[in-house]
Amino acid sequence: MSAPQVSILMPVYNAAQHLGSAIESVVAQDFTDWEMVTVDDGSTDSSPGILARWTKRDPRIRVIANASNKGQTACLNQGLAECRAAWIARHDADDLSHPGRLASQWYYLGDHPDTVLLGTQGVLIDDRGVRIGLLDVPEDAASIAWSAPFLNPFLHTAVMFRRDIVTAAGGYDESFRIAQDYELWTRLAADHSTANLSRRLVSYRHAETSLSKTGRNLAFEEADRVSAREARRLLGRVWSEEEQTLISSFRRGLDPGLRAEFVRTIDSIGGEISRPIPRRLRAAWHLRLAGTEGASALSEIRYAMHADITFTLRWLRDRFFSS
Repeated sequence: MSAPQVSILMPVYNAAQHLGSAIESVVAQDFTDWEMVTVDDGSTDSSPGILARWTKRDPRIRVIANASNKGQTACLNQGLAECRAAWIARHDADDLSHPGRLASQWYYLGDHPDTVLLGTQGVLIDDRGVRIGLLDVPEDAASIAWSAPFLNPFLHTAVMFRRDIVTAAGGYDESFRIAQDYELWTRLAADHSTANLSRRLVSYRHAETSLSKTGRNLAFEEADRVSAREARRLLGRVWSEEEQTLISSFRRGLDPGLRAEFVRTIDSIGGEISRPIPRRLRAAWHLRLAGTEGASALSEIRYAMHADITFTLRWLRDRFFSS
């Protein structure tokens, strides 16, 4: 049997509530030459039964069942070893891919053979599938490099990457339990061409209960580790204590009283490296700082308009006038 063009890698652990919808969004793709490799990490809910029913309906879906729970990073590497295609698309078990996602990525990569990692923009949805926000990531190489010390430049559930490049890089670092994608993508972007499409082609499901307080703290601690490494790459030095505190707070949700200080900090960094923050990225960060209400939010939107009016108007349309 010939290898498919794309392997879709999906770890699964107790994901029964949304697993069927996630798989259905893959089956409904315009691009059809794929296989799905699912790694069931010892689920104790009805996930195994859902996977079994889908494998009977669609032979492109394969299941690897772990007898005990290994954790997501180990499952990603386990599934990576089972994928047969040269290109791998990630997909989480509670998220949705829009119908044109795989086709858009596939054709872009065919036109840009040097690109080894390609993501997309996203939409944030709740448990009912209702849009509650937007997820913006940098599009071009300069913005990705700028973003790397501050935020993950890619949405894990939205990427397509070359299997041989990731395998040669050692795969996912299993010392990272949660921020393994941030660690891997920034490592790849340092040596290879990467990009994100401007289209919103995935819906990422945000659930308050998806991570415990301990898990959230670990995720932020791991992100801080990657951030420190990428700061050394971008600046040639470590963060100062004040910078580290401020940037870590930016990832967690910056207090409005610290917004002006954060903007001064990124302007100072831009001067230090003689590369001001790209205008679209600056606008996206102002919109991230805006939150959802209050006079300070309106102020940040005005700053975003000044930085990149085209992007900001598109963002406002997507946020408030798209279904």
